[in-house]
Amino acid sequence: MRETDSPVEAGSRASDETQAGSRANDGIAAGARTGSYPSGAPPPDPLRGGAPLETRQGTPGRAVPLTRGSDLAQADGRAVPTPARPGPAGDPAAAGLASDTVGVLLARRLGGDSRNPTVERYWLYLPLSFTRREAWPLLLYLHGRSLRGEDLDRVRSYGLPWLLDRGQHVPFVVAAPQLPSGQRWVDTQRLGELVDTLLAGLPIDRERVYVTGFSMGAGGVWQVATALPEVFAAAAPVAATTPAPSASAVRALRRLPIRVYHGDRDEDASYADAVRMVDALRAAGADAALVTLHGEDHDIVNEVYADSTLYRWLLSHRRTGPEE
Repeated sequence: MRETDSPVEAGSRASDETQAGSRANDGIAAGARTGSYPSGAPPPDPLRGGAPLETRQGTPGRAVPLTRGSDLAQADGRAVPTPARPGPAGDPAAAGLASDTVGVLLARRLGGDSRNPTVERYWLYLPLSFTRREAWPLLLYLHGRSLRGEDLDRVRSYGLPWLLDRGQHVPFVVAAPQLPSGQRWVDTQRLGELVDTLLAGLPIDRERVYVTGFSMGAGGVWQVATALPEVFAAAAPVAATTPAPSASAVRALRRLPIRVYHGDRDEDASYADAVRMVDALRAAGADAALVTLHGEDHDIVNEVYADSTLYRWLLSHRRTGPEE
């Protein structure tokens, strides 16, 4: 799953790491390492365990505590639903939904009047306890370079959609769009249209819209968060090629909580650039943190998305109003 996230693409990497249209034996591409779960082995429930990751928040080595068990709570005090299939009289029926529409990935198409849209297809995930009687947090997930194309199944090859497809459950509505071949995550207007579509059609809490992504998708997180900081409550780029901390970027992001995940031995995306951006944001008063995965290279995607601390951190934030 190595991805090179250069902001200016110099061409596609040879063999684009996974012939990701094929999901051989329900596993990840050969050679996957720690954080990749083999065929037949269920992924860990991110709300019930997993190894805590180390966080750098100005001072290296500050640890993030991991809460275990089913009593994980959101910042507003409500319990996160324990992963369990609803019974015949559960919320899906009450919401007028078929029971198989929750806890699974649903293929969807984004409409609109855009010419040559960069995003047309996406996976939609509804939480197991989904009901239209309450507002849900939304998590926008942007995939890496090797999963672009015309086959939406490729997006399930690794990362959050891969884990969701194999039984991991999260208390978010999740949208995972696909880029066409040769495109990058630069059409922030189209991503905004996707968020607006979901806000209009589903009971989404506008104060709890989040964005995350891996590799080239993490570069897209920086792009869309900088362009539309007022949309999101928090952002979490994973193994991104991090942009330079320009004055305009820092100004746009200074009110948006950001948690950056990066391996300190990443040879595809600079760890030093991630440190510089986080330091610049913190110097401007931003709520920015760097989670350092010591000794890890670029392939941290499944390790990060299987860890409960990411979801706890996201849910601890709500969108703030415009600056006075």
